[in-house]
Amino acid sequence: MASGRHHSRTSSLTRIDLADELGKQLGTSAAGKKVVHSFFDEIRKSLIAGERVQIHGLGSFRVVAKPARKVCNPKTGKKLMVPDQKALILRLSNKMRSQIRNADMIRPKK
Repeated sequence: MASGRHHSRTSSLTRIDLADELGKQLGTSAAGKKVVHSFFDEIRKSLIAGERVQIHGLGSFRVVAKPARKVCNPKTGKKLMVPDQKALILRLSNKMRSQIRNADMIRPKK
């Protein structure tokens, strides 16, 4: 989506927003939905297979294993064990990092 366009009712870009925009460009909303669904399905399959996903100009996604660890509940002081887990990591490309750093973003009020 081009900068400055409004999407959905929130400040989040959703799959539906992407599909609608692609549908306009492709001529039918069904085509837009199919492309967006296929795109994300391929990314999901690759990540589940343990592959790294690189999208030029955006960044790279990968799944990393995090070992089990001990943590302390700050409220109760009780020690707990967090089991092994997997996390999705996005490393932004230099181009995207620079664009975000230099963007004149509107930040929500706190």
